[in-house]
Amino acid sequence: MHRPIQSISRELPGRPERLLLLPDQLVFPLDARTHRGAVQTCVRSGETLGAGQVIAEGEWQTLHPPLDGVGTEAEANRGVIRPSSEQTPMAADPMPLDDRARLPDYLRLMGLVGMGGGCFPYARRLARLLDKPPHTLVINAVECEPGIGIDESLMLHEKRFVLEAVNTFTRLLGMKRTVLAVRRSARGHLETAWGGEAIDWLEMSDTYPGGAGKLISAKLTGHMPQPGTLNSDLGILITNVASLRAFGKRLLEGCPSVDRPLTLLTPNASARQLLVPLGISAGDVLRTCGVTLDAERQVLVAEGRMMGRAVELGFCVGKGTNALMVLNRESRWERPEQPCILCGSCFDACPLTLHPIGMANRIRAQRRSRALEAQLNTCFLCGACSAVCPVDIPLVQIFREGKQWLRKNS
Repeated sequence: MHRPIQSISRELPGRPERLLLLPDQLVFPLDARTHRGAVQTCVRSGETLGAGQVIAEGEWQTLHPPLDGVGTEAEANRGVIRPSSEQTPMAADPMPLDDRARLPDYLRLMGLVGMGGGCFPYARRLARLLDKPPHTLVINAVECEPGIGIDESLMLHEKRFVLEAVNTFTRLLGMKRTVLAVRRSARGHLETAWGGEAIDWLEMSDTYPGGAGKLISAKLTGHMPQPGTLNSDLGILITNVASLRAFGKRLLEGCPSVDRPLTLLTPNASARQLLVPLGISAGDVLRTCGVTLDAERQVLVAEGRMMGRAVELGFCVGKGTNALMVLNRESRWERPEQPCILCGSCFDACPLTLHPIGMANRIRAQRRSRALEAQLNTCFLCGACSAVCPVDIPLVQIFREGKQWLRKNS
């Protein structure tokens, strides 16, 4: 019988450490896929730039460098900033917001996106809600990806930013209820910091993927959302902790979204919670933290061992990078795929009761159907099916390619 995927036992996460270093360069992707829409660079080659200055913008997104530096000509769908040897502190003047109609543009100008991994621009998300605001705000602090603790760290140690964002959202949108969704095992220590606030608590499973938005909505409403139904259609706005913290910093200190809170996890060491400048390379983060990657025996993973991907040292930290992990290579990663044995483990593991192997077979045969489209659009690529497959069928990789296939042929 299938057993749920358990989160790794963790120590209570410490206060996030700000990574103090001056990298050789900061790299910002400019492709429409990364930003969920086109962005245009505003930088000329050789132009002197200040930290927090606009370097690229689009209809829903704006990018800013975290450090003073010199811009280079945009090439290969990326912009490069070379930090200056001398840095001046970024201006820290509060930027309160009292007009609901200004909310989308405010979020666009600060560059706020969903920092739980989806990177969907908040300006676009909130513009859809102005005419019919949600009634419930959910702070998603479940963070069920094994080993990651940065959201808990922010909830414990950067509460003032998170709370300011929560209060502003609820006040401007007139939301009547605030819910804090947490892992069952984390509620005890989070209540120390948040027990006195006017919020409802929603306990989610400690097993992965308990923090998925669809599962939170299902527990709140008592039924799983229908395929194609957005949380906003149900009157619910689910927000990631790191996104709230970034919004709160803009309100209280005037800072745009220029850093990324993340967890660094390495073998035989406690997890570290870091605040790193956007655009920095993973290699610079590892070197600054005294970590050496043995490429023959280890692999570098960004954004979690379940929903993340293997990356190189040159990978640049973006707004959706919630973790960097140095993992020892496992023999099962090298095993070839075997034929399906019809054990049903992938079906049991799917939190949405989809039919993973049936979907995979239809994608590989390119047999498009309304049922396949509905299931693929519902799947959020959690990877639970792949993790339990005894014959190593790369199900989540097939589904990712299947989603691309559907988009190209729609």
